[in-house]
Amino acid sequence: MTPDAALMVAKKALESCRASGFQVSVAVVDGGGNLQVVLRDNLAGVSSPDGAILKAKTSINYRSATTSLSEVVNSNIEASGIKQLPGILILGGGVTIQASGSMVGAVGVAGAPDGKSDEKCALDGIEAIQELLEFAD
Repeated sequence: MTPDAALMVAKKALESCRASGFQVSVAVVDGGGNLQVVLRDNLAGVSSPDGAILKAKTSINYRSATTSLSEVVNSNIEASGIKQLPGILILGGGVTIQASGSMVGAVGVAGAPDGKSDEKCALDGIEAIQELLEFAD
């Protein structure tokens, strides 16, 4: 994923959360989990950039939206140990970015009142580059 595409995702996710009245941080990682972009809104919590980065990295690492991962981990006692691993954040708001059937990155949003709101903003961010992703097919 290009840095320009990553920035477009982050900006749109931030705008989406602002439109809902949320001050958040957004992070985008590439397909290898390398950080490409971090944006923090003026009043977003001090820990929200770290949360956004961890959500994006968790999503790419487990090849899953963190909301889905959270549901699995919280309903399975054996899987619950994943939450103790360093560098993992099992809260909603991390979503993979797909193009041509491959993961090209992930976006993480942190700071909205709940994980589903964070995830909605992340999905809105991905929608901003949907045409580019389809063109890559």
